[in-house]
Amino acid sequence: MNALISCWKTALALGLTLSLAQGQIAPETVDAVVKQHEDSVLFLSGTVRYLCGECTQEHEFRLMSTAVVADARGWMLTGASGPLADPDLEVRGMNLQVRMPDGIEVPMRVALTDEDLGVMVLAPEKTEDAQRHGFRPLALDAPVRVRLLEPLLVLRRHDQATGYALSTACVRVQALETKPRRIYFSTGLGSGQALFPCFDATGRLVALAMGDQSAVSTDELADLVTQAQTPAPK
Repeated sequence: MNALISCWKTALALGLTLSLAQGQIAPETVDAVVKQHEDSVLFLSGTVRYLCGECTQEHEFRLMSTAVVADARGWMLTGASGPLADPDLEVRGMNLQVRMPDGIEVPMRVALTDEDLGVMVLAPEKTEDAQRHGFRPLALDAPVRVRLLEPLLVLRRHDQATGYALSTACVRVQALETKPRRIYFSTGLGSGQALFPCFDATGRLVALAMGDQSAVSTDELADLVTQAQTPAPK
């Protein structure tokens, strides 16, 4: 995957960049997607304590990201960032919470980390939070497939500086990979570790943007949630 990204970026540097897809998705579709899915894209914050391996001092990393609701029990997906993305660092403890639409913060724990994708599966610290809060999941297991040059609508959740606002952006699929995973590439997807859902021109879910100018088909990520929820054999 890294080799493909490198070749793709080289192609862009040679002037093969395609234009963004602004105006390619009807305003009424954008409004409908926001209304239906705004409660599925939540702000994630917290602190992570870790050892860097070069000194004996414990360091603290402040995490601010996005979590995408994956099922009605409050299981979520987010990007691994900071010390959580580095398997060589020793994590000593963490305090994570998502901000619900009503402003309530729900404590979360890391249930599984996929180092290859750089994705973590989160679960509520307390099982009763699943009954107390109305989690609204995305249907990750049945994504629509789009083709090269088709537009994607991306939903992004911002931090407290913007009042936790949700914004939208339209990008074009500039490259894609089908094996071993279905991955879409576009410079408009930006960089970072936050996950954001991507929809097609009719408002159907396609992929989750991974923060490295790529978006992975959601059925690949649904498998991670199932894996995290499956008890380990004794």
